[in-house]
Amino acid sequence: MNLKHRYQYQLLWFTGCKSGGLFCPGPLHFKRAEILRIIGKHQQAEKGGRLCLDSAREAGHGKYLVKSLRFLAFIFQGRGDFKSAIETLEEARIIAKAGGYHRELMQIENYIGNVLNMTGDYSGAMEHYREHLALAEKLDDDEGRAASLGTMGLLFSHRQELDKAQEYIERSVAICRKVGDTRGEAANMGNLGVALAKQGKMDEAMECFKVQLALSKRQGSKGVEANALLSIALVHQGKGEVGKSLVQFTKLMDIYRSLGDRVGVSNVHGSMGDCQNSRNHFIQQKQLAAATGYRLGVYQAETGLAGVENYLKEYDLATEHANLVIEEALALKGKALLLDAYALLAKISHESGNHEKALETIDKVLEIDARHAELAELRKKIERGLPGKPL
Repeated sequence: MNLKHRYQYQLLWFTGCKSGGLFCPGPLHFKRAEILRIIGKHQQAEKGGRLCLDSAREAGHGKYLVKSLRFLAFIFQGRGDFKSAIETLEEARIIAKAGGYHRELMQIENYIGNVLNMTGDYSGAMEHYREHLALAEKLDDDEGRAASLGTMGLLFSHRQELDKAQEYIERSVAICRKVGDTRGEAANMGNLGVALAKQGKMDEAMECFKVQLALSKRQGSKGVEANALLSIALVHQGKGEVGKSLVQFTKLMDIYRSLGDRVGVSNVHGSMGDCQNSRNHFIQQKQLAAATGYRLGVYQAETGLAGVENYLKEYDLATEHANLVIEEALALKGKALLLDAYALLAKISHESGNHEKALETIDKVLEIDARHAELAELRKKIERGLPGKPL
């Protein structure tokens, strides 16, 4: 039984548990709402979350009220409504503080940081990550410490502060190993590998990805295994080891298909040079996302289509898709999404030989984020007359 069918089966079972005190509020109510979200029924999932929220308010059950708000924030974030996600999390934060629910508060601080990170408010995100770490210290919670340090390291990595990134992630790995948290160790090893790869330490990065792969297989976590395989494949590809990269991409494709991950399948086709299949998958993804009102999905699909057309040197089509990505980012009001969209357009313009347009777009990015290291470096390349490389 594949994952989607299993979740649908579970949904029928939990729907049958509506009567009685177990369902409102309680774990079964949340389970049903979560399953609806997993199988793509976002509107029904939101309705279920609101029912649980109403029940928690009526029952005066503070912890489930906080959990309900956090779940709704997850729904809002998933469809790109970051403003509603933050407002909902702030409400949950106030209730958790008033009720003395320190563990729930710790999770909320981390979640707010993650949403702010997505919107490009990096200083705000770091402030909440530090609050998360302070609560973990107060509770003497090693797993909370590890999560805080790892997330802060990931933010440093994103900001190209790679020495700090490596330090924080390594501290997180050490705690995960101490407490036997193999899931956290696997995630951190992957992030550490990325930080090392950004520093050009490809052999060290490969060792990290191999550890991540071994840990994911031990856990039976297909999603983490897919991340590790993708990283290993890209390292092989970067070193010109085409045969080895194809072996990893083939394994990766099997996992994405088993998980029903259309985005993953599309990306693997593109990475393997199978552009027609990649294009078809991204078009299907865009249609499905548009039909369900999932704007973040449309943004992701348009990004993929821009990359495919750029790889094929269809620069007019690539530029058209990149401009649509910018439109979606503006509609979603996500600063980080907008920065990525402009960066995509700048790279396409550079590769197509339209250096004036590339420089104009880079200037827009640097006005928003003066520390965007990748585009600052691209500007230098253009000024030196160096060619671009495919996305």
